[in-house]
Amino acid sequence: ADAVAAPAVVDDAAFLRRAYLDTVGVPPTAAEAREFLEDASADKRRRLIERLLDDSRWADHWTSYWQDVLAENPTMINASLNTSGPFRWFLYDSLRDNKPLDRMVTELILQRGSPHEGGSSGFGLAGNNDAPMAAKGQIIASAFLGIELQCARCHDSPYHSTKQRDLYALAAMFER
Repeated sequence: ADAVAAPAVVDDAAFLRRAYLDTVGVPPTAAEAREFLEDASADKRRRLIERLLDDSRWADHWTSYWQDVLAENPTMINASLNTSGPFRWFLYDSLRDNKPLDRMVTELILQRGSPHEGGSSGFGLAGNNDAPMAAKGQIIASAFLGIELQCARCHDSPYHSTKQRDLYALAAMFER
């Protein structure tokens, strides 16, 4: 196999813009850019990343990302259940606390807490499913296992080794 060459290191201006957009979701202000570009210290990139990860905006930015990945946005939810806000805080706190991803996913699957006061239980109340928790099983399989189970909502797929029983087995983990 051919070796893949590492890309060239980007200049400070490109690094700064990418770091801001990838962590906090917005470009740096003119003052922030000027301060970074005028800094001649060798560890300025490391310090920038540490500062951005300490900024509450990064958790806001990535909470929105995880809400999209988990199909957990307010337009999908029955607003009278008030699950979007408490579930959003579960994600936000998990990110701000630097909770390991395996622990966050475990808590998500366990759905503990009050759906009205916080915790991961809001994830389980996000919609009316054709089969109990089938939508949640499909989302978890896609987001964390890289397995597409959308077809299994209705039938066994002739193109995949996963079957409808696999989706229902995963969905059964969410039952309370």
